[in-house]
Amino acid sequence: MADHDNKVDASHLEHRASSTDADRIEAITHQHRVDDDRAEEAKGRNADKYEKKYWLSVNYIGTLFAIGVAFMGGIGGYGLIAPILTQINEDIGPSPNILWVSLANIVLGAIVFLMVGQLSDIFGRRWFFIIGSVIGLIGSIIGAVAQNVNTLIVSQVFIGIAVGFQQSFFWVVSEIVPMKWRYIANSYCYLMTTPTSPLAARVAYSFMTYPGTWRNSFYFLIAINVTSIFSWYFFYHPPTFSMLHRKKLARDLFFNFDWIGLALFSGGLAVFIFGLNWGGVL
Repeated sequence: MADHDNKVDASHLEHRASSTDADRIEAITHQHRVDDDRAEEAKGRNADKYEKKYWLSVNYIGTLFAIGVAFMGGIGGYGLIAPILTQINEDIGPSPNILWVSLANIVLGAIVFLMVGQLSDIFGRRWFFIIGSVIGLIGSIIGAVAQNVNTLIVSQVFIGIAVGFQQSFFWVVSEIVPMKWRYIANSYCYLMTTPTSPLAARVAYSFMTYPGTWRNSFYFLIAINVTSIFSWYFFYHPPTFSMLHRKKLARDLFFNFDWIGLALFSGGLAVFIFGLNWGGVL
């Protein structure tokens, strides 16, 4: 009898503890939402709150397409060009600076990648990703008409900057897809890079067999970036700055950003990447 009473008491205490924990979590969540600077429509929802029409909406499908195409272009700026640098150098070189073509892409992409997440969190993502694809388009056009290696390096500077935006796809995925299903969305994004990542070398060498040879890779990147620009513009409509920050000014957020820390970290990262590439050479 005593054992039965003890089990009842233990069960009762466990129930009370779980109820207390649930109440505490709910209270904290409620307080966070009260303190949140965002407008109500800019706040997240639980997975069970999404209606079927959301998943079938033009904006949702179009945004997913924009994410995938932009990511494909960002990866392709390096993946399609690096395998054929020798042929490019033979055509518009030779130049001892040919290695800077890929190096410029890697360094600029790594540095810009650090900034996109935090700054787009503050100021809103829409124009960040549109501008990123525009920069990628400019770099692709410069690369397509390049007559020397130095011009090709300039094109990769632009493409590298764009990579920082285009590889930040997961920020947008986290906005439009609940955590429960993000692994599916992320898998889709990587699947979209099939022509410019796992098959990049084969695609690049296939382009070499057509008139235009290596420039066809840049023509392909032009088409990808144009498509992503229009897709971002017409389908991606995230919360605006005024919805994200009802009590703060853009000027205050801009000047409170740790620009010095960003410069120091970016400089250190650049030196590290240069060191990896120059190790044993200089």
